[in-house]
Amino acid sequence: MWLRVCLVGVMMIILATPVLAESQDSYHVHVTGLACPFCVYGLERSIGKISGVDSVAVDLKTGLIRISMSGDVTLDEAVVRETIKDAGFTVEAFEPAMPIALQHDDGA
Repeated sequence: MWLRVCLVGVMMIILATPVLAESQDSYHVHVTGLACPFCVYGLERSIGKISGVDSVAVDLKTGLIRISMSGDVTLDEAVVRETIKDAGFTVEAFEPAMPIALQHDDGA
């Protein structure tokens, strides 16, 4: 029985690791001023040039930018704000991404 409990515990740790890692190296940035797909393309290229950025995804409709970092690199908020400002947009919010396991639905 104890072996089963240990195995279940190890499995839970292994399965939770990607979710925990996401919270440490992913960020959400909300911007205003996006008007077209060209805006999205320009922001993705500009932010993608920041050292340590692994991937960038910009949602034109919501103005949400999801930035994933490589390894243990931390994203410098001041650098992101300056990069976005230089591209002609305004940062409304900058925050580490919340792990999926910690998100909750208030409607449930």
